[in-house]
Amino acid sequence: MGMHYTGFLGPYVRCGVLTHPSTKEIKVCSKRGCRFAKKSNPMDDANNFCPQCGSAAKTKEVKDKGQIVDVVDIYDVMMATDERLTEFNSEYGQEGIHLFVSNHIKSLGIEISRDARCGEIKQYNGVDIDQELMAFRDRHERDLDILHEHYGEDRVEVCWGLIGEIS
Repeated sequence: MGMHYTGFLGPYVRCGVLTHPSTKEIKVCSKRGCRFAKKSNPMDDANNFCPQCGSAAKTKEVKDKGQIVDVVDIYDVMMATDERLTEFNSEYGQEGIHLFVSNHIKSLGIEISRDARCGEIKQYNGVDIDQELMAFRDRHERDLDILHEHYGEDRVEVCWGLIGEIS
């Protein structure tokens, strides 16, 4: 078993995502005072009746500790852009942040992989970076509008830099 690390150098989009706590359903006893009536001591999900007193089980929704859910589904966004923008580092990404890179063949940027036999070294200056950012914005103008609709105007930022991904 191994690990593969990939880096991308070039223009990308960083979107801030609102989150909310994840919830789950648990079964508790409907009889007050029963030890299975507490949310902290739920019954097995397969039970329809309390194993201690025989009362009917009821379902309660509780917060799932340590788990959060993004308000925006990244896959819905990718489908809305016809995958012209694709997610980057979704498996180990930062909570509340979605990263997108261009899925165009002619997209500017350099992919750096440990599997590559040789690397390319290119010096960048401010003009090169500005040109790449302008080309990215032009190429993805319609896609950026879609991102603004999903995330909000103030939560979408076109950036340029090095981002990494572990798989």
